[in-house]
Amino acid sequence: MMISCSGGDGGYRAPIFKQEARLDFEILGDEFFGSPSNIVATDNYLLVSGYTRNGGPTFFVFDKNGNPVRSGINSGRGPGETISGYINMFVDDDTVQYNDVQTGWRLAFSLEEFLRDGTLEIQMEALDLPGWCTYAMRTPKGDEIRLISRSGKKDLDMPQRTIQLESEGATYEYTEPAIEDREIAFFASLQRSIVYSPDGTRMVVSGVPGFILEIFNLEGGIQRKTIKRFLPPAVTLENGSYTQNDEYVFGGGNLCTTEKYIYSAYDGERTAKEFRASGMNCLLYDKIAVFDWDGNPKYLYKSDYRIMSLSVENDTTVYACLETEDGKHFVGKASLKL
Repeated sequence: MMISCSGGDGGYRAPIFKQEARLDFEILGDEFFGSPSNIVATDNYLLVSGYTRNGGPTFFVFDKNGNPVRSGINSGRGPGETISGYINMFVDDDTVQYNDVQTGWRLAFSLEEFLRDGTLEIQMEALDLPGWCTYAMRTPKGDEIRLISRSGKKDLDMPQRTIQLESEGATYEYTEPAIEDREIAFFASLQRSIVYSPDGTRMVVSGVPGFILEIFNLEGGIQRKTIKRFLPPAVTLENGSYTQNDEYVFGGGNLCTTEKYIYSAYDGERTAKEFRASGMNCLLYDKIAVFDWDGNPKYLYKSDYRIMSLSVENDTTVYACLETEDGKHFVGKASLKL
């Protein structure tokens, strides 16, 4: 069965940015051999999590010049190892957490001890996940967020998506969808980025296909404050997967936040037709889009790299995991001038 979803108008409006600027990255250190998922800038270090082959480490510490300091937490199913926890890394002061929904365990360790003597005393906590749970994270405020993403073809009497907040002994749920089509919504909830404000009182959710920003208030429950539908999920569903239609426009990628802004790796120009015509060799997501906490577009930065993940300091400096046209990965640093 084949279903084409162009998205039509549907209230979608591509973002228009007030100002644009070049983003000139300085490459820090040597090539990173792996596929990075997250980067977090602390006062003195850059913390990167990502996949490496053959059961290698998934957690890396660099100094602010990109020099490697330490690495650990191997990929695997043994004690202190992870299958997918590097995708959901969270750093809370001295504590680094991996939330592995595939194994059902949260791994946590002291960054200070690890940096001091290489000690990696991992504390393991069962996540107690409900069925269909594809995401679990502890917020900066200490609350628990879980994302339940039900199949587009099963449990049709249940909401496709449930966002669950556990706070101060109470559990709250939000079930209103961002995308009406259950199958497309299912894919979007699997290929999503979820981030929090530094104080943990707000949350941003965005998924692929399409580009939609949802902004939630997490104080006293969970309420969707804003939804911005920027780019429609113009895809064709067939045999349990989807294909991007020619007019599909690549939108948002990895997110990060500051108290003032929401930052997203972004493309927003290339269509799937253009991407295929290039032999799938052109760099997607080579921009950073900046939004305020009402979801309004503010600034757009353009670079010469694919931005795989990013971390912003003081709204003036961005550290990012970058990919070159020949598929090599590096850590980079650039000034935000707008």
